[in-house]
Amino acid sequence: MSVDSLRDNGTLLSDEGYRLADFLQAHNVERRPVFLMTHHIAYWLTGTRPPTRLTTHPSNIAKENLFPAVVGPSETAASQMRAVFEREPLFVVKAREPWYLVRRPEALAVLERALGSDYEVVSEINGMLIYKRSSEGPSPRSGARGQIP
Repeated sequence: MSVDSLRDNGTLLSDEGYRLADFLQAHNVERRPVFLMTHHIAYWLTGTRPPTRLTTHPSNIAKENLFPAVVGPSETAASQMRAVFEREPLFVVKAREPWYLVRRPEALAVLERALGSDYEVVSEINGMLIYKRSSEGPSPRSGARGQIP
């Protein structure tokens, strides 16, 4: 946060992470699972947990060298992305271009398929896209529309 922003807004609690937390608290009162691909401080601010042990930090999903210790040696970035969406997060928050998935196109493809079939953009906060799970159609667990391959 810049000094100018502090002067104009009058608080340190107005940066994007806090604004995201305010949005989630207002629109996810049941505290259903969310997947934060940016500004992960909002997990702490909202009292929610990352969808998997690996996703405590957004870029961990692309760090396959962590996988043997955290989730197992046979896992991949794509399988971990599928594991996230098996938990059917109500909201997914991502930057327009998640830089850490550039070298993991298979995980990016899983993400894009899930967002394209089961989610819609409902808000944006300074470049962060906030997707909400659509209520139409059966869930991916039922094996029908929207299943993440």
